[in-house]
Amino acid sequence: MSLSATGVLSGIPTERGSFTITVRATDANGCSGVGANYILTITDNTPTITDFGAVNTSVCVGSLLTFTATVGNVSGLYNYTLTNGIGTPISGVKNSAAFSQNLTLAGSGTQSFTLTINANSQSTSATTDVTVSSLPVPNLTNNGPISCTLPAVTLTASGGNSYTFTKSGEVIGTPGPTNTVDVSTAGTYTVRVANVTGCVSTTTTTVTNIAATVTVTNPATRNGVVNVSFSQTFSASGVHCPVVSVWPAVICPTD
Repeated sequence: MSLSATGVLSGIPTERGSFTITVRATDANGCSGVGANYILTITDNTPTITDFGAVNTSVCVGSLLTFTATVGNVSGLYNYTLTNGIGTPISGVKNSAAFSQNLTLAGSGTQSFTLTINANSQSTSATTDVTVSSLPVPNLTNNGPISCTLPAVTLTASGGNSYTFTKSGEVIGTPGPTNTVDVSTAGTYTVRVANVTGCVSTTTTTVTNIAATVTVTNPATRNGVVNVSFSQTFSASGVHCPVVSVWPAVICPTD
């Protein structure tokens, strides 16, 4: 604050409180006079932020995180902005001293979040750090299809350090570090992959079954005669290579 030669007291106060100012005026002939004490009271309308932080300080990418704080020295509505400098800032208007805002996290690593409050033509900011961990990249394969020569196939997962296999919501095997499981039923299987930070991703694989159900139908004629040629046809369904004749045993042509 400064007082000009023309008697103007101006400037930007940097402290709040009551200040006593005494002004002396002197004319060109050296005559002077002192005014009465002038009491200048400065109030601070700057909003305050206390206890700003995240409910969890270690989370996974894509998580919905809640930030809370206590906003003070405001009356009525105030404007706020919450940002980490990476995603789109969230801005709005609130009127409660108990500030709470959800934010979906993007990016990974340690991120610094800033809350800015604007009220009474003044603003203030506070920051807090959150560690955002990456999601695992899951992979799931099978060595199928199921067949007569391979009645059970193996599901093999990768991408983490803990695996949970399921089919239609039912857990298969024992969840844990083992990344394989054998199955004998066709269908879609899901694996839930977790990494060392506890972040989780899922993926699926489809097991097919090409094992045929073979049905053999005997011929109606069941009698033969010694030294007389005999030939009857046994029919088969559900198999690529059908039975075509019997003499003296079942024969399958190599087509």
